[in-house]
Amino acid sequence: VSTQSTWEEAGVEVELKGILEVLIRHKGRWRRIVFYGEPKDNKQIPKTIPDYESAGAAWVSVDELENPNYPIRLRSEVEPKTWFPYVHKNGPIEPLEIPKKYEQWFRDIPF
Repeated sequence: VSTQSTWEEAGVEVELKGILEVLIRHKGRWRRIVFYGEPKDNKQIPKTIPDYESAGAAWVSVDELENPNYPIRLRSEVEPKTWFPYVHKNGPIEPLEIPKKYEQWFRDIPF
């Protein structure tokens, strides 16, 4: 599902490499996984024409993301500004499996 979303929203094929964060909201059974992935081909050009799935995509470096004068507008800056520097600074990436403490919340999802 994540690789399909990346293709639909950004026009880029990725290979999932690990997990950055697992989020659970107990009462509403809301759950979310932030994956780490890499492009299958570094020469892929992200889509720039808006469509039903997204307003477009772009390759952005950590330096560009942190530069207030860089002319890119993001729908949400929170995750890129959290995870780009984290990965860039070699923050640990969990294996591509549901951590044991979260297994009960993901029994209905093939992984």
